[in-house]
Amino acid sequence: MRWKERGLEERTLFVLAVALYFMAFVATIVCGVGDAVIDNYDNYLGPHRDEVAPSVLAPDWVTYALDIDGRAFETTLARWYRANALRFVCALAGWCAIARLQLLSPTATVLEQALVDVEARLEAEQVIATPLLSFFPTTHI
Repeated sequence: MRWKERGLEERTLFVLAVALYFMAFVATIVCGVGDAVIDNYDNYLGPHRDEVAPSVLAPDWVTYALDIDGRAFETTLARWYRANALRFVCALAGWCAIARLQLLSPTATVLEQALVDVEARLEAEQVIATPLLSFFPTTHI
């Protein structure tokens, strides 16, 4: 189907889905950089890393990084949280736009009709099979 033949809702959803997934992609890149910065806690411990007890380098390094370079590290974490939230919302909204597009597509109508046909056949076979099933005795263990 050509672009001009599509309805306004379908064209809008296509553009919206591409924009939302692009924003999710950019947020993912920002999150990746944030992951690297957060994981690289050597930058926060600085030259005194050798003086720090090994227990600080375990999961408590975040607390230690906040104590040493609190404001800058807190800002980095806040940006990382916002980027993750944006990524999630954009991906979810993009998925919803694609799901709506699937319902608008001609393929969805064909699939819906095929499902109706299959259900009708199953009901017809069940009507035929029911008397046969009642002929055989069932035993309960």
